[in-house]
Amino acid sequence: MKNIFLFFVMIFLVSGCATQKAYEGQSRNSNELSKIKPASGVVIKGVDGYWLDKLKSGSFETLPGKHTVKVFLPLGPNFGYGTTPTVELIFNTEPGKAYVVDYKGNINSDGHYIVIEEGTGKIVLKK
Repeated sequence: MKNIFLFFVMIFLVSGCATQKAYEGQSRNSNELSKIKPASGVVIKGVDGYWLDKLKSGSFETLPGKHTVKVFLPLGPNFGYGTTPTVELIFNTEPGKAYVVDYKGNINSDGHYIVIEEGTGKIVLKK
């Protein structure tokens, strides 16, 4: 029962609607920033050392450039309500663009993370 509760708490924590800032200084216009967000079922734990605020959605606004993104997958009842190991993804972003981190394939064997540029569908990273 405790594991089920923790699973739903984790889902609740990443289901908010706010975006977290992952850069120093004052807020900037959206056309100067990049946005990194998770697809359904993926949790972005942190970007460039900025960690997920429990009250935010897991999306991050960043300055354009090279970023290190830490991600994992929450596991459901078939996998014991745990999480997959955290994986580090490194990729470049451009100003005014959004990037979606997704997971494709089987969790047990041939799955992989992909980063897709929103709007164009361009695959920026596959790991």
